[in-house]
Amino acid sequence: MRRRAIAHWQAGLALCATGVVAALVASCAPRLGRAKRTAKANRRCTECHIDFLEEGLTVVHQKHGVTCMRCHGPSQGHIEDEVRKTKPDAIFRGPAMTTFCLTCHSPGKHVRQALHAANAALPPATRKMCTECHGEHELLPL
Repeated sequence: MRRRAIAHWQAGLALCATGVVAALVASCAPRLGRAKRTAKANRRCTECHIDFLEEGLTVVHQKHGVTCMRCHGPSQGHIEDEVRKTKPDAIFRGPAMTTFCLTCHSPGKHVRQALHAANAALPPATRKMCTECHGEHELLPL
């Protein structure tokens, strides 16, 4: 199971690097009924990141069976670092974040399609990133 998740994550990164995001949309369809297994899989992360348990982005992804590892990789060094100096294997910022989010999310299927289209039409420097509207998903200071 873990090898399959790592392979899926690596495939997502490879597709992001080449700019081919549409191929993953079907493979990331919501996986209803997996919330309990996902919560169990995320347990190692939420031991330290307890602030994410109620965060909207985490709650929605968990509901659909998307684990922390799906976006951040296995991050073993990060998990073992008790002083929080080692970053997760993958952190997406700026345009890379939007590209990665679009590996599973199709902007044409959003309820607020007009808002997403208007944002996409803006110059790249002024576009909002996904987490500006969909949860901060940042580590709170100690």
